[in-house]
Amino acid sequence: MKKYVTTNQEFDKLVDMGFNEDFVLRCSPEIAASINEKYNRYNRKPSLDRVEKYARQIQEGHWLCERGADPLKMDKKHNVFSGGHRLAAIILANMTADLNVQLDLNPRLAEIQDDCKTRTTEQNNPALNKMITAISTYLTGMKLSTREETLLFEHYGERFREIFKMFPKHKRGITITPVYGEFFKAYPYISLMKLKRFANVLSTGYTSGLTGDQSLITLRNALQDGKGTSVDDFGAKVYWPRIQSILQNADRGRNVTKIVELKKPVFELEDDISKIISSNN
Repeated sequence: MKKYVTTNQEFDKLVDMGFNEDFVLRCSPEIAASINEKYNRYNRKPSLDRVEKYARQIQEGHWLCERGADPLKMDKKHNVFSGGHRLAAIILANMTADLNVQLDLNPRLAEIQDDCKTRTTEQNNPALNKMITAISTYLTGMKLSTREETLLFEHYGERFREIFKMFPKHKRGITITPVYGEFFKAYPYISLMKLKRFANVLSTGYTSGLTGDQSLITLRNALQDGKGTSVDDFGAKVYWPRIQSILQNADRGRNVTKIVELKKPVFELEDDISKIISSNN
């Protein structure tokens, strides 16, 4: 059963001890003001429009504190880096509201969250956010929570950023998410220069005249025709046998006009995702 905290003293004690399990804070205006004063000195200035919107939700009884709702987040240095708007809204509404809380998080998550979540500042990057969600879902077969995506991004940050730069836009006609996912797996195995070239050919349909490019055109045509998938033993569609086959041929400089499916993957993740997304660090 999830822990409930109802006083300033309880909250401060959990902060001081580095409590690393999620809990619910029954946050009164007095507690919100105390958190702001003690722990929220360095967060960005809140948007008045958003604070007023949240305050109306609280006053009208529409405020939700459910699994998956974005929590109040604090790092290991006891700084709030997500939740400032909600604290301000509780004070403005002058009413108590429940907040999910996560403490003792890695300080780098504040920077990572700016990439992972929609923001109203110049740091917001919704295209990268969509790619992170797409790759995370493709790799796990599950819809991850924001926290889980953030932990995955922290672990594979460089890889996410590089693939984002390879595919800055969704090119019409290409089934893009499986391509993201298989490029993500191939990242440690194929040189970055080659992967960038491969991504450009798949995205645009234009080759550079180098050997292997024709293999990528074969894959592009198959994806556009809806024939880029295979079927596993359970009758489900899978993309890796064909996409990885083409990436391997292109990497070896082979031009193929027919896709021969791989029997087992040649590009796989070297880490256990379940351990990464369950980490508290």
